[in-house]
Amino acid sequence: MVAAVLLAALVAGGLGGGLGYTLAKENDTDGSTTVSASTSGGNVKRDPGTVAGVAAKALPSTVTIEAESSNGEGGTGTGFVFDTQGHIVTNNHVVADAVDGGKVSATFPNGKKYGAEVVGHAQGYDVAVIKLNNAPPT
Repeated sequence: MVAAVLLAALVAGGLGGGLGYTLAKENDTDGSTTVSASTSGGNVKRDPGTVAGVAAKALPSTVTIEAESSNGEGGTGTGFVFDTQGHIVTNNHVVADAVDGGKVSATFPNGKKYGAEVVGHAQGYDVAVIKLNNAPPT
């Protein structure tokens, strides 16, 4: 009985695979399965109320954070600019290694990188605030 069920499953799988291959081959007009993306995606206008529109507006205030302890351990993460004085909100686990004398830096989407320091953190809530050294003018 077990052998009959295994044989039936093997035959059904083979037939299904063969049929799927044949149908895919017949519908393939240029032999390619590559999907191309538009090279002008950055110029697409997004409605302000859409998720893409909100994300496009928020992107300039989002930074990549790198933190390193004094013994070389560290992590990376993201954060967002909170105010014009250079405060950035992030997760505590991102900067935890740098709390006691480590290094922190924040890189903006335009590639500019600034040194920073941890000015507050709460491990239990996994939230932290860093402040840019020499924050750029707004």
